[in-house]
Amino acid sequence: MIPALVAAAIWCREGFWVRDILHGVRGFTVEYFKRMAISDEGLTIELEMTVRLYCHRISPIEIPVQERQRISGTTRFKIIPNAKKLGKFILCEVKRSR
Repeated sequence: MIPALVAAAIWCREGFWVRDILHGVRGFTVEYFKRMAISDEGLTIELEMTVRLYCHRISPIEIPVQERQRISGTTRFKIIPNAKKLGKFILCEVKRSR
């Protein structure tokens, strides 16, 4: 939720804002996807798509998801390294959008 709020506070000027960057599902046309010019992959791709949606004023269809407890196994999501990656991406995007 925090990356969604930060991205919305910096880039969202009006209308639609993405509620859940890392877990939600969004849909848009192939034309809009090409217009976003996504360059990253991995963890930050969701954040990059969200920033591009705001910059190009694209309103996607957002399908909310409900998280539940894992049936088995443990998560491999490491909070500190991933938070650093997301923070670094946000700083780079702020510098780029000036």
